[in-house]
Amino acid sequence: MDKSGEPKLQVTVSDDGEVLSLSGQLTFDNAHDGYRDFSRLSTGEVVRIDCSGLAHADSTALALLLTGAGLAREKERVLQIEGLNPRLQSLARVYGVEPLLGLKPADSRQD
Repeated sequence: MDKSGEPKLQVTVSDDGEVLSLSGQLTFDNAHDGYRDFSRLSTGEVVRIDCSGLAHADSTALALLLTGAGLAREKERVLQIEGLNPRLQSLARVYGVEPLLGLKPADSRQD
């Protein structure tokens, strides 16, 4: 926890180096720490980022995930984002970045 008692950002990489997991809070104040850890992504063809442990994330999290997507594309890898909470999914939809994050665009039909 940080000085305010809030959970800070934790970034872990699985033993096989294939999954980067984010937990705690990902905000503007700690995004630099997350960015630094993205360099630890696997050298395999699929890059998996697990966001299911994030207790709180703001639009900065989307920016960081977009950076990860760009890094993956530069290395000709496929990005898989798992556990993205509904709020971040909604932000991705509003900003129109779902395809850049490898997310399926929401069904736009009006029932």
